[in-house]
Amino acid sequence: MVVYLAKFDLLNYYMLFSENTRRRIEETIQYVTTDETLSSSDIQAAREDLLEQLGRILEAKTVVINIKNRLE
Repeated sequence: MVVYLAKFDLLNYYMLFSENTRRRIEETIQYVTTDETLSSSDIQAAREDLLEQLGRILEAKTVVINIKNRLE
């Protein structure tokens, strides 16, 4: 029972993580697409941030899939 609760806590954490990450990505895209005065270094920083978020998303997806498989 405790193991299941821990897994559900972890799933809740990743659900919150995904909501926050989605919001952050949307804000970054809006910033890049609406600010006409961006320098190339600003665009590069946004690109790096999006790539970092992609890596975290892929890690989270792997963890969630593993938890799902264990619960089935």
